[in-house]
Amino acid sequence: MIFDVQFDEGVLTVRLSNIGDLEATHVTTSLDKRITGLAGRRQINDLNILREIAFFPPQKTFTFLLDSAASYFARKEPTRFTATISYSDSAGNTYREEITHDLEIYRDLPYRVEDGGAAAPQG
Repeated sequence: MIFDVQFDEGVLTVRLSNIGDLEATHVTTSLDKRITGLAGRRQINDLNILREIAFFPPQKTFTFLLDSAASYFARKEPTRFTATISYSDSAGNTYREEITHDLEIYRDLPYRVEDGGAAAPQG
């Protein structure tokens, strides 16, 4: 299981993926910091998809919008945080993965904006 944050043309997205060859069950994801996305309007920690996924097929990925990079960094949201993913397999074995992210790597990346120009890095 992987919890990843991706940067694509100034947009931050979250990907929750089962990278294994077997299904995962009772998948829960917790974040060690409170993360607010969607221009400050949505607590990511409270999303149902992080609370529990009863059945997560192999090779499946859920992707959702976190925020624009400009908005996220301007609000001084946490850039370093750890996601802890707990889950079981069909044999009843339990697993726990901890993945630490540092979004500072994205802060100074230039990206294209709608008018065809380039945005200056934030910060």
